[in-house]
Amino acid sequence: MERFTSSTGTTKPDALKFMRRHNILCVPVMDREKKEVIGLLDMNDLCCWVASLYDELNPTSGTTKSFDYLFENSFKQKLAQELVNFSECNYCYPLKTDATFRDVVECLSKRGCHRVPMTDHVEHGKLKRFITQSQVINFIATHLQEFGSVLDTTLMQTNLGTGGVKALRDNVTTIDALKFLQQHKISGFPIVNEKGVMVNAFSVRDLRYFASAKYADRALTMNICDFLEEVRNDAKYLAPKVIATCGYNDSMRTIITKMNGLRIHRLFVISHDDIPIGVVTLTDALKFILQHEHIYDEHQLAVEKKRKEEQMKEKEKEKEHKKIEHAEKHLEKIVKETLKEDD
Repeated sequence: MERFTSSTGTTKPDALKFMRRHNILCVPVMDREKKEVIGLLDMNDLCCWVASLYDELNPTSGTTKSFDYLFENSFKQKLAQELVNFSECNYCYPLKTDATFRDVVECLSKRGCHRVPMTDHVEHGKLKRFITQSQVINFIATHLQEFGSVLDTTLMQTNLGTGGVKALRDNVTTIDALKFLQQHKISGFPIVNEKGVMVNAFSVRDLRYFASAKYADRALTMNICDFLEEVRNDAKYLAPKVIATCGYNDSMRTIITKMNGLRIHRLFVISHDDIPIGVVTLTDALKFILQHEHIYDEHQLAVEKKRKEEQMKEKEKEKEHKKIEHAEKHLEKIVKETLKEDD
């Protein structure tokens, strides 16, 4: 596993270079002396930091007020750990590798926790892997039949996605979008036209674009929709091209399936005239799973049933194999007796 090790000599420019080199959105920050995870640093943290300084830092004559300029000139020696969770959307709750499925879901259903570092329960602090919200949703989506009928509950019945949603107009620049993220401590929002109709969506995944030095000089001053069009058309970033929405009559089964299929972290709830009125996230979906304890029981029963069915199949195979083996031995005996009689 690639990891980023923080120490007294590790600055935030080093973190950005690491993300660029590996084309990733997030890195674990390790304490080299204690050999343990002290937090997570992602592009949302770095972009929110840049957004908070945009109006203060002015470039010298002939220099573009670019992402890299702001990043490199904002406290060059600031340590990476000082920017951990600067966005307040990147909380870190490490678990041991012997944690249960429920432990993981409970962590990932907390506000701002999108990935859980798993550390060795034998070798203290050694990072073994990450488990992300998307991975858990993928597991649930591929085992829907094992999680019971509760997933047929509609979004309206769950009361999820009813708290409204913060949206941004389509005539703003990308830096305005970053400031919006930083101001509201969110990781995604819909973009609407002058009539309030949803025309696009901005999310943390789009921030990976800033990790590329290729676009850093001009991205901040681009119109947000033009910026997103470039992101969607760049095969390197694998960003979904569809606007992911849902309605209050959609079931949790449908919502989980759609989130997993599109590989997205949120669905925006829209009205009949395409105006965003709410949002349901992976966190919401996992909270729903967590609130229905019997889902675990149903899942466990389904797993046990499947295990027993596989055992029965194995026994049938073994029985059939013994029958064939017995028939072969019987045939061999007959052949030997026939040969003996011929002699």
